[in-house]
Amino acid sequence: MLSILSLQNGAAQAIEAPADDELTAIVDSLDGKVGEITQLTTEEFADFLAYATEHERNLFELLNLIYPLLVERDQRYRITGETILESEKVYRLGRSKLRVILPFDSLIAMEIGKSFASDQNAFDVFIEEPYSEDFYGFGILHEDTHFGFREIERNYFNDAFGMRAKRMIFTFEVSHLHLYETEEVAIHLRKFFKPKREIFKAVRLQKD
Repeated sequence: MLSILSLQNGAAQAIEAPADDELTAIVDSLDGKVGEITQLTTEEFADFLAYATEHERNLFELLNLIYPLLVERDQRYRITGETILESEKVYRLGRSKLRVILPFDSLIAMEIGKSFASDQNAFDVFIEEPYSEDFYGFGILHEDTHFGFREIERNYFNDAFGMRAKRMIFTFEVSHLHLYETEEVAIHLRKFFKPKREIFKAVRLQKD
């Protein structure tokens, strides 16, 4: 399904990664804990957001670039809802379309990186209560209090869990998210032939 829907005839081009030296330097400058979770402060997270702003990356693109660096270093980051809300005083992390997937207002925390326990995944999101929102006109998206993606690879968030879209009497589990062009995202559903393609705007300063 992945190759047929996402890479058919080479139509979808992977987003190009900028030179990663700068992002690597940010990761290495932090006091990341090896083999356990590092909770980022608002100031530490701001370094990543500044990078995303400079390189015009949305939040999912930024996390996709950070993930392999953390796995290489045997590290895992935790970003709390409080840090997200504080960051939004300076940065626009994503407009309404991105917030359909990441409900910041009820966010407890997000975790990304190496998994050290059986209940940890490549990307975990924890929210205060089950969440429902219009799924870009397709139906209603429902998310559990713990949802996310079990695997991440370049330009993909794979093997989703805790996320499903209901359309009339039919329910489709979210399969994966494909970052197929800069700021352009395809959200795939299991057993449904066509992904939802949306624009997730890059991180920007609030004043811009």
